[in-house]
Amino acid sequence: MDIPAGIELWESDATDIRPLLEGVKDDLRELSEMSATPFPALLPGSQNQSATGSAAMKEALILKARDRLDVVDTGLSAIISKALRIEGFETEETISLSWEPPDHVSLSEKYDAAVKAKGAGESWKSIARNILGYSPEQIEQDALDLADEQLMSFVDNANARV
Repeated sequence: MDIPAGIELWESDATDIRPLLEGVKDDLRELSEMSATPFPALLPGSQNQSATGSAAMKEALILKARDRLDVVDTGLSAIISKALRIEGFETEETISLSWEPPDHVSLSEKYDAAVKAKGAGESWKSIARNILGYSPEQIEQDALDLADEQLMSFVDNANARV
């Protein structure tokens, strides 16, 4: 490599960029607090966190997600309503959107809660809607499927007797 005349090269000392990195980390910590976003989501390498702190941050993130769903729900319902009108579908009904809850509950936990609710005397429709998160259409379809199964069982039993 040819270096033009008059240019000097030297070996400099290592530059300490830790203060810059600490400043960035402080900015991220402040952003985390102001936006209710868990700090590990902004800076994944933060292992020095207690289980209680982690649970508190998770709860804050869940509350933030619920808030965002409430905000999005209104606007998205209006957009869908306008899109349907543009496509020629006139509807007087209010459009209702169903969202999966932001706090994850496993299917086994939902069914465990459903068994306990049934034991406490709650109706199947209430369990399906409030615990399992079924939509009204899913509840209606489940009732039809259950009626089909009962009819098939009755027919099978009648055929077995003949």
